[in-house]
Amino acid sequence: MNTISEVLSKNVARAAVVLMAVVMAGYLAARAVEFLVTFAAEAFLAAIGRPEIVIHGREIYLDYVIDAVLGLAIAGIIVMLVLRSRSNLGADRSAHADQPLHACPYCLSKIPVAATRCSFCTADVSPAGV
Repeated sequence: MNTISEVLSKNVARAAVVLMAVVMAGYLAARAVEFLVTFAAEAFLAAIGRPEIVIHGREIYLDYVIDAVLGLAIAGIIVMLVLRSRSNLGADRSAHADQPLHACPYCLSKIPVAATRCSFCTADVSPAGV
């Protein structure tokens, strides 16, 4: 049986690796979106001839406006897709809602009786009937 310190150290290491992967993927995705948005804005402005917009004596650079709008739109779409996929993850748990539950000996969360690993703290547990 694992001690609590072994379980915590293993989970902290896993969390650190996952966090690094998420940060790296986010950085790469942000750079890719920035490149695509900048490319699209420059292509659009080259096609229409870079119009000059002056408001109260200040020139508005349309490429910055287009970059910001497209970047926010793409980021919003990505967030929406991620949240939608996260909301679908819990759908399979509701199918097993009628199973009897018992408490995990490590984190005391309710898990199915037949479970061999806690879905909350990922500790190895023996099935309750054994």
